[in-house]
Amino acid sequence: MAGKRRIDVRLATQVLLLQLAVVALTLGIAFALLAVIYHGRLINEYGNRCRDIAHVLATAPAVRADVADYAGQVPPADELARGALQRLATQVKEGTGVLFVVITNDRGIRLTHP
Repeated sequence: MAGKRRIDVRLATQVLLLQLAVVALTLGIAFALLAVIYHGRLINEYGNRCRDIAHVLATAPAVRADVADYAGQVPPADELARGALQRLATQVKEGTGVLFVVITNDRGIRLTHP
């Protein structure tokens, strides 16, 4: 009988432990839901920020003029790498902290590269 010891836990202790478990579970679920909600908001904010940067860049008169200069042609890569559009894309990238900026013409041909 030495191996079969019974731990006597009072009812008040059992109720307290149960309450603590319920509170911990509730807090865990609440934090998980908040994390999911705020993650979605963060993704939306980054999307809005990127869209705004793209809109400002696309409506800039200098960009529109330079893109129009390449209409209907595929310029050589070395010309694009040294061009004004590439310098502008690099400045926007560094100034805004985005990972890359790519400018294309109306046919989807890249005029700048990340």
